Amino acid sequence: MKHKILVCSIKLFNKNGINQTSFRDIADALNISDGHVRYYFKTKELLLTTIFEQLDKDMLSIISEDSFNDVQHLNKIIKNKFAEGFAILVKYRFIMLESPKTIHQYPKFAKAYQELTVNRKALFLNFFELLIMNGYFKLSFSKKQQELVFNTLYIVSDSWIRYYVLVNNKKPTKKDIQFHSEAVFNLLVPYINECYHKVD
Repeated sequence: MKHKILVCSIKLFNKNGINQTSFRDIADALNISDGHVRYYFKTKELLLTTIFEQLDKDMLSIISEDSFNDVQHLNKIIKNKFAEGFAILVKYRFIMLESPKTIHQYPKFAKAYQELTVNRKALFLNFFELLIMNGYFKLSFSKKQQELVFNTLYIVSDSWIRYYVLVNNKKPTKKDIQFHSEAVFNLLVPYINECYHKVD
């Protein structure tokens, strides 16, 4: 039942927003009492934080050690990872669509978001350094440039859904996800060593 509540909550938050969705709405959608919902999630803040933890797990699940042979192959892998990540963001799009004011009504939820950003930065910067050592990125890809690229990548990743929905008033399609993930990948292009070829 806990999983059903999470799935239903994500659907309703995506449709109506956080503040416009009550425990009663979630309970009615599942044909249970709101006391049943509160048995698993005593507060909306706990529910939101649990959803955010699931988003984090989904994101981490796409990070894996893939084998690759040359720059074209690795480019394709990275583009696919971006597309998978963007598809996950669409699944949890209410988080990206909500205003900072709404998010900060729930301090634990806001803190989890802040901590995730710090952790993602460390993960990406380590990934950049690893790919520099392996010859995929140019040696001239400095730490300052890496931080600038990460920050730009993160800002675009977090805001593209808001921009898309505002302009188109609909959920992004698979084609839209592909387009925006390609746009993010292009941030890396100036730093890719096109002469890279993995030697086994």
